[in-house]
Amino acid sequence: MHDLPAIEALMVLMPETVYGQVILETPAEVPVVKLAAPPRVTVTHLVCSDETASGELLAAATQSWLAEWMPADPDAERTVTMWVGSSAQSRLHPTEAKLETL
Repeated sequence: MHDLPAIEALMVLMPETVYGQVILETPAEVPVVKLAAPPRVTVTHLVCSDETASGELLAAATQSWLAEWMPADPDAERTVTMWVGSSAQSRLHPTEAKLETL
């Protein structure tokens, strides 16, 4: 939730033509926040339980998104941007090596 102001600011700056996915991971005790998003941007909320390590759901969802949406062949017409909130970076270590190679 520490990165929520930055995420909200990025969403405001996104053009209407952008498409993509915003993935938020929050503890169960934190209420789900409704974010305004461009028409083709989906916001997914992942709610951690007491049994789930912080960052675990986010790492799995991010890796799944990359596997589905990153093309095997480069395309000069396509720009892919990925931003991981600074408070989450240290908890994404299970997939860090995979993320760096993409």
